[in-house]
Amino acid sequence: MKTVNKKKIYIILVNYNGWQDTIECLESLLKIDYPHYQLVLVDNNSPNGSIKYITAWAEGSLNIQEQESTIFKSFVMPYSKKPIPYVLYNREEAEKGGNKATESRFKNPLIIIQSGYNGGFSFGNNVGIQYVLARNDADYVLLLNNDTIVQSDFLTKLLKGATSSNNIGITGAKIYYYDEPNMLWFNGGTFNEWFGRTTHIKKETTKDTSTCSFITGCCMLIKKDVFKK
Repeated sequence: MKTVNKKKIYIILVNYNGWQDTIECLESLLKIDYPHYQLVLVDNNSPNGSIKYITAWAEGSLNIQEQESTIFKSFVMPYSKKPIPYVLYNREEAEKGGNKATESRFKNPLIIIQSGYNGGFSFGNNVGIQYVLARNDADYVLLLNNDTIVQSDFLTKLLKGATSSNNIGITGAKIYYYDEPNMLWFNGGTFNEWFGRTTHIKKETTKDTSTCSFITGCCMLIKKDVFKK
């Protein structure tokens, strides 16, 4: 049986014309303290050259400005050492699970998938999820908005909650506004079955974890068995 810190987690980001936000998010993810993760970036056919900029960043040939905010500076800096190995797939290649032989030549490469179509947030995530499920080696999938940055221990804490009971299928994180970092955007949520509406909880609590009926797709850690079921 796998121990908690050995569980394989795929982190999926969807990009559409937001390469600056995506790069900042990737920089923060490269600093997390949980070792067994795989980054998967799905680009929904961005017309602004996002793939070109993101691959240039990975190669170390893109000059990015230093993070000005003193609050978030430690989340993304110092910038990660370049080059960062990456493998680029089209949608068809990705949904077949990519090429394991190609990926094995690198140590934990960034997987970039050009979906070829802007089908929206759910479409892009589903392309990434198909890639993950075809590989058949994941324990969890993390869906994460590309305009977020994360604390280094966020995934360790998410996984601790997710593995605290076999009945837990999805866990989420406390999320703050980027421009108002002391203001909560999400601290769990509720789902109204009668009206099909969701509500964010925006109050601080003294509890580290709590049970809720809605998790935002902004940051959602999902057990692989949920997809199979």
